[in-house]
Amino acid sequence: MSYHIQDYSALDGGPLEYSNGMQLPNYSNGIALVEEYSLLQSILVDGGTHFGVSTVCFDSFEELLWMGNQGGHMTSYSSAELHKYTSFQVHVSNEVRAIVPHDAGMLSLTSNSLRMSARRGLPIFSHCSEQIQNMQCMVLTPTGNLLMGGHHKNLIELDLNTLEEINVVQVNSDNCAILRKHPRFICSGDINGKVTLHDPNTLSVEHTIDCHTGMLSDFDVHGNQLVTCGFSARRGELSVDQFLKVYDLRVMKSMSPIPMMFPPLLLRFVPAYSSRLCVVSQTGQFQMVDTDNSDQYAFFIHQVETGGADILTFDTSSSCQAFAFGDAAGYLHLYGASNEVQFNQFNRPTEFADSVEPFQPIDINDEITPLSMVSMPHCEDKLLSDLPPEFCQVVYRPTPPVDPLILNSMKMVRSIGYAPNPGNRRRNQVPYQLDNNQLDSPVSRDDGPDLVPNRYLKQEIKYTKMGLDEIDFNRFNQTSFSGLEANLPNSYCNNMLQILYFIEPLRSALLSHLCQREFCLSCELGFLFHMLDTAEGLPCQAANFLRAFRTIPEASAHGLIINDLNESKKKENLPTLVQSWSRFMLQQLNAETADVNDHISEENGSETTSIMTSLFGAKLFSCNSCRCRTETCQETTTLLTQLLYPEKTSTLLPFLDILQRSLSVKQHITAWCDNCRRFTSMTQTKFLKSLPDILVLNCGESKPEIEFLKSQLKLLYESSDSSIKTLPDFPVLRKKQCRYGSICRRTDCRYYHEHRNNKNTQELPQPNQSWMPLGFKLKIKGGEVIVEDCSNAPEKKEEPDTVEENSESAEYELFAVVSVITDLQENGRDNIVSCIRVGPIGHVRHKGGAAYQWYLFNDFSIVGITPQEAAYLNHEWKIPCVLYYARKDVNNKHDLQVLNPVGQQVFREDVSLAARSGQSHITFTPLSIDEEHVLPTGQLVAMDAEFVTLNQEEAEIRSDGTRSTIRPSQMSVARISCVRG
Repeated sequence: MSYHIQDYSALDGGPLEYSNGMQLPNYSNGIALVEEYSLLQSILVDGGTHFGVSTVCFDSFEELLWMGNQGGHMTSYSSAELHKYTSFQVHVSNEVRAIVPHDAGMLSLTSNSLRMSARRGLPIFSHCSEQIQNMQCMVLTPTGNLLMGGHHKNLIELDLNTLEEINVVQVNSDNCAILRKHPRFICSGDINGKVTLHDPNTLSVEHTIDCHTGMLSDFDVHGNQLVTCGFSARRGELSVDQFLKVYDLRVMKSMSPIPMMFPPLLLRFVPAYSSRLCVVSQTGQFQMVDTDNSDQYAFFIHQVETGGADILTFDTSSSCQAFAFGDAAGYLHLYGASNEVQFNQFNRPTEFADSVEPFQPIDINDEITPLSMVSMPHCEDKLLSDLPPEFCQVVYRPTPPVDPLILNSMKMVRSIGYAPNPGNRRRNQVPYQLDNNQLDSPVSRDDGPDLVPNRYLKQEIKYTKMGLDEIDFNRFNQTSFSGLEANLPNSYCNNMLQILYFIEPLRSALLSHLCQREFCLSCELGFLFHMLDTAEGLPCQAANFLRAFRTIPEASAHGLIINDLNESKKKENLPTLVQSWSRFMLQQLNAETADVNDHISEENGSETTSIMTSLFGAKLFSCNSCRCRTETCQETTTLLTQLLYPEKTSTLLPFLDILQRSLSVKQHITAWCDNCRRFTSMTQTKFLKSLPDILVLNCGESKPEIEFLKSQLKLLYESSDSSIKTLPDFPVLRKKQCRYGSICRRTDCRYYHEHRNNKNTQELPQPNQSWMPLGFKLKIKGGEVIVEDCSNAPEKKEEPDTVEENSESAEYELFAVVSVITDLQENGRDNIVSCIRVGPIGHVRHKGGAAYQWYLFNDFSIVGITPQEAAYLNHEWKIPCVLYYARKDVNNKHDLQVLNPVGQQVFREDVSLAARSGQSHITFTPLSIDEEHVLPTGQLVAMDAEFVTLNQEEAEIRSDGTRSTIRPSQMSVARISCVRG
């Protein structure tokens, strides 16, 4: 068992990585008697999106909690509610490694500087010298001076009044990573596993204790006890000590070690109890341990919810009522013994800024309060309302024209005219002429581009007493392909299974696959593909595949098993669900087919590769370069590619630029260097050494990636005409011809009639602009992947002389798109659809013409669409999740012949349930070996089957007493018997 330690600048809480993924026991059932501490607050600190929390410290003078991050920033929080008090930058780039509270301010230590800041954030002084290099820890001495240590041989004592280094003492070891204060000693610990006790006045060495043979992780001292945790050197590697070592400072001897249920990383004594301390693991578990009582199982094991991030630092309050944890994800977690905790028993008041006097609110319907009650803002420039006089003029309302009926009947008496009311207008009614009578939008609301077409929405059918037998699926599918029913749990993957079905090499390989495993997804996919071949347009059920899918532990671990209880989880994050399912299926099918190929290669003595590796696999070369010119390179096989997006931008980025950025990755990471013996910044370079036959692209599953993708689609939507253009209402190589031809008199005939549909064969609309291309070209040249756009370029056949040496190129075409559809009119009804480009082989297999055609698969609904609609995306309701690009010659590179995997041995099995029940009498004669060769082709046999009900029918009774079926019963085959004459 090997452990890798990440940046052992270390003992300030550097995270540890366990390469073998140690599994800790599950304490959710509770082995403790009571839960002592509970989570009070968990917040994202300033700069937490980029840097982790490197150190935390409770202020011993005021009710404040301080933290420093790896970017050199400090933030303080007031009281247990963690209200932000101050936030300021300590160093431009170096991380804050230690914080010590002082009466005059807060001391913060970086690798090469010391700074004291007032609690309001103003700097008091900064100190740098030649001795202060690669510092790590500090502590206040009883005389009021500051003692500092680091990864060098010197202990530096600094007078805080004069800022002079009054004493520099060399330590026995090469470093000092931890400093602790004790009434009798100053304790220092190094990374070699030793703890040294110094005289607090002269700093001379009094005692040295060898605690761990490998490395010291943390220690604390209280009273007469010293407790440590760390690592031991075993067989040349570091191994974590899963126990605490206890030493008695009175006799300088070790006591009985305390075993732990998890690998300890950090520990602190709880001041209120002389013999109790808190122990923390890297994964966020912590437990109260009594050094006088080795039965630590009586204490509850708490779990800090870090979301998978490592715990970097930890501190306890002087009142022992609160614990603070900082993790690598930039979160600060506060645990308390009660809902209202105090950090210190006696606090001095914290100075806050003067509060702004609030204005008396004025109701919007108040007609009495003058507007002068609202004070004017203080500004030196002129107000925007101060217009010059030349811009202002008095404008009166024009006199409306008099009705001609009134003028004709008016009688003048001197200067006054009188006329009767014509009665053509109601009282107080005045005509009002609109300046613009046009609609807000030239597109009607019914067929606007922002409304989701019905073929993309989740299809619902009403069941009858006969179940699915009386449902006319021709309303949803007028093609010869078969859809999949969506009434089973986890049927969200139906449309993604259709993509695997139309990959011809994969379909042929899975139809030829058969193994002895009880739950094999490859076998179940082969059976499902056989049903889709023979169903002739009727919908099928993927019940057997989904049953085997639920038994895979990895599928449940990735959150791919969705039941009725967590149905809302699926609706909230469908893009993550789709991409996780695609990644899992490729890896699972690769593992299952590779096992069978390994067995065949052992028998034949030859090397074989799985169909998944030959189809989706690409050799990925990865190289990590350190500053010391050490390079670590390795070559792996990847089955899919994750698109890497840049930071959020307001410009439209081409898809091919993002693809080339994702295939040739150059980034800066932090990794372990064997030459430097520490974690350091490295330059990682990744590029493809071979091209896959089918390129699978994940479009991004995190929230920032989805937001970036939506912003790009919105920019494209605003810059072009993105109205959907679909196929006309006539079948393009997808409907069956009517057997009666032109003499058919049925007006509602669902088959194709040439004389009726010729009028709809108008020219298709021109392609609209799409973010992703319908095709491109990949070329590997000199370790660099080059992406070229060839969707609109004419095909050029390269001459043999013009082909460059040491280069590989391939042209790819868009084969399938998996998208998440958002219902804009009803929340919670998001859907997953697939657009698939079916080739000539798929059409001929289903009795169609040899041509290419795009189809929209929505469970049992299958509709033909144009290539432009398949590539169409919309930032409001159609977001792509997974893209499949296939080589143009992918079918020519693989064997598409299907071999029957069922041998003759299955006919010789004489399995009988009656024999198991104790009945030795068998009423049938099993098929013998001699009879296998004499059975003629076409001989009639009788078959019998029994079925069992897995799930009962779900129905509801309406208020009028009628019964409505919500979900039909689910049945499965239990026995199949074949009887010969």
